[in-house]
Amino acid sequence: MSDFVAEDLGTALLTKLQGMFTAQPDDIPGGPPEDRFLVWCIPGLPFEPEGFEFAHRGMWEDDEDDEGDYSEQAQLHAAERWARVANFVPDPASIPYHGDRFGTMGMLTREGQNEVLSTTFEPDGQTVASIYRSFLDHSQVPDTEPTEEQQEAIEEYREIVTGETIETYENYMVDYELALEEYLDKWLDAQVSDDPRVVRRWSRMEDVYRRRLNMAHDRWVSEGRKHEVEDAMARISQLEGGNVTQLKQELIEDFRQFEETNTQSGVSFYRTSVTPPRFAESDAWNRVEFTREMVEEYSEEGFEREQIQADADVSIGPIVALAGEYDEEEEIERTYEEIDTEDFELSFEYTQVKITRPWFSPELLFSNAWRWDPNMPELDYLTTDLSDGASPPDGAMIGYATNGLFLRNVELRMAELRKEDSELREDFERVGEGGVGLDVDISLGPIPLSGGGSYEEETSEEESKGFELDADGTLSVDGMQLIGFRCRMLPKVPNPSDEVGEWIG
Repeated sequence: MSDFVAEDLGTALLTKLQGMFTAQPDDIPGGPPEDRFLVWCIPGLPFEPEGFEFAHRGMWEDDEDDEGDYSEQAQLHAAERWARVANFVPDPASIPYHGDRFGTMGMLTREGQNEVLSTTFEPDGQTVASIYRSFLDHSQVPDTEPTEEQQEAIEEYREIVTGETIETYENYMVDYELALEEYLDKWLDAQVSDDPRVVRRWSRMEDVYRRRLNMAHDRWVSEGRKHEVEDAMARISQLEGGNVTQLKQELIEDFRQFEETNTQSGVSFYRTSVTPPRFAESDAWNRVEFTREMVEEYSEEGFEREQIQADADVSIGPIVALAGEYDEEEEIERTYEEIDTEDFELSFEYTQVKITRPWFSPELLFSNAWRWDPNMPELDYLTTDLSDGASPPDGAMIGYATNGLFLRNVELRMAELRKEDSELREDFERVGEGGVGLDVDISLGPIPLSGGGSYEEETSEEESKGFELDADGTLSVDGMQLIGFRCRMLPKVPNPSDEVGEWIG
């Protein structure tokens, strides 16, 4: 039997995933990302590609020819679900904390680089929309009047950051992020690998990946008008410092404009989408392989050899089964501590998408040009601070999701799955047969292996168990899974300026 420590598998995999989505060398175009706070869905949430049809079909326009899954009602249901998931508020209580620093659930860090914070997806009912609405309803801003010249300049800059221009900007931004993901995936493997073939391949191909990355960045700058758009955003923020009253009124109008109601469920939500809108049916996903040797390289011992620190105090752990029908419907958690990992290999395709919220404008929220109304009502879910900006942070909204992280076409191969007496294989077979244990979700960290995921959705059990287990020990998991989010953390908010004389609601 060829076994590695079960905890090493979870720690190594999560470290690999975190590196894929956030780690990068210092000389990458654009610098380090601001949204390096990761939230993992453990296990992942299943989504059908059709669940994102609303992002590109114009679902908010009546179409009498739409039928079946493409009906307006079906798209409203899918849009409501995505808005509910994507607009969760990270729970500060779930962030690991060790002494004077954040816990990072096995994330690698290098000396001189910013640490990446991660936690798990634990929505508590509050959303970005509900807290943003409270901000609009109960905040005060400086009592100032804009000059005519300032107003004209703001309108000119707003024309740049709306419509087709901003859509083109975001599309080229996504192309750049995909090229960046490919580069970082190969770079990270070379940093930790003891396999000379991996290192040699990186030496040969690094220039190729770098050219692809630079070309994508150059297209973002030239055709996506990157600098022009970002300069316009900065100018608007600067000019609106003297026009906050009108800005707040515009934000209120935008927020109301994008409220939708699912007529079937009666639930109201705020329009939230993705860029690129056709990502689910695209071939432009990156594929990665994760071998037994890489588990050793990405485990804590491997990082110590490479002078990279990994915090293993909190880990996603080994393969786990969450059961709902074992032992007379008693909820249990089964952990497979001993597994034969000979010829272990995990592969999958991955991508990340930008979350778009046309009703949400964080510029004023992040500024020092507002405060809570001293006469606002007491709200149970709203503390004085949205975020105290501390380490670790606390508050009603310490951050918000900027990107969704997706996997699809997962394949797992190892000797354990070939054994007839394997408890793990037996559980897979019981799930597949539809007998006792049908509600079991078997997962490796954020990656569902039995196809079920953890999100309650109106699908048949047959649809939710999209996997096949071959006699040769190869497990194939069909479908697409949302495994987590990249989030932007808030600084201290609110942080009103002491120089403001009069405040108004």
